[in-house]
Amino acid sequence: MSGREETNRRLRRAIEQKTAQDPVLNGFFLDMDAAGLEMKTCYAYLNMVSHFLREVKVPLKEIQVQDVNQYIASLKKGDKPQTYLRTLWYCLNRYFGYLVRTGEVGENIMERVIKPKAKPNREIKRTCLTPEEYQLLLSAARRDPDDWQSARNTAIIRILIETGIRVSALTEINVTDILPKQHAIRITDKENKTTDYPISIEVMKDLLAWFGQRRLTKGKRPNEPALFLSARGGRLQAEGVREIFIRYKDAVPGKHITPHKLRASFATNLYNQTGDIRLVQEAMNHAKIATTELYIQSDGRNRKKAADIMSQLLKGE
Repeated sequence: MSGREETNRRLRRAIEQKTAQDPVLNGFFLDMDAAGLEMKTCYAYLNMVSHFLREVKVPLKEIQVQDVNQYIASLKKGDKPQTYLRTLWYCLNRYFGYLVRTGEVGENIMERVIKPKAKPNREIKRTCLTPEEYQLLLSAARRDPDDWQSARNTAIIRILIETGIRVSALTEINVTDILPKQHAIRITDKENKTTDYPISIEVMKDLLAWFGQRRLTKGKRPNEPALFLSARGGRLQAEGVREIFIRYKDAVPGKHITPHKLRASFATNLYNQTGDIRLVQEAMNHAKIATTELYIQSDGRNRKKAADIMSQLLKGE
């Protein structure tokens, strides 16, 4: 079983438990599942809807536009990012659309709720790590007094730095996805897209060090397929990866580092070195180049290059 299949089974069980006593919520899940939404998206949408209904405290058929607007306003006060608010709008729009089709309500009120605007890329302040700061983070993991934590966390951080993959993809890697002869890792990403990512000799060395510690993991099942394990021996989950970065929160002075910020740093550094946004798009596994643009914080080198080119053209007048 692949890491993605294992994750989907776990999420499906959690969803079935969550919706067992709520036929409407269960119907919404089945509707999303039939539409082909990823299990992670279904799980996130169900959590959003559940939280919305708990907070609004109004019978389903009596929910009005102002109730939704007040809920969104309360989330803004709680510093929810604009991207979350837009995702919430899409979630509730799908939910009320389902309720209309099943006759639970007479109108999709989200059609009268203004969709939160996407924040312009120029207004987003992204944390981008420099090569020196990458080394500080890796050094913190290598110096960890716990040999098991040190080996695992060093391998995880280096893979995230060098490949820019999503945390969800990282946690789904199995031991059999390591391809030593090809010097690659097989990654399954969104929409079950499988890609072989080339990796450096340094990554292979860190993985070998981790394999040495992995076999010592307490509680590990004999045939556990996951590459990265939690301290209890099961597959490491996304929350566990985030805890690694909390463990080394002081490694890079003045910067709050998260797994996703490593992904953004990957995009920015790759773009600033190459100036090739198509290359970055492919490396990031983005379906749309507009998504890639959201990650990039240009250092201005390409603008300088463009100005120099145009200046040279004018000299030929």
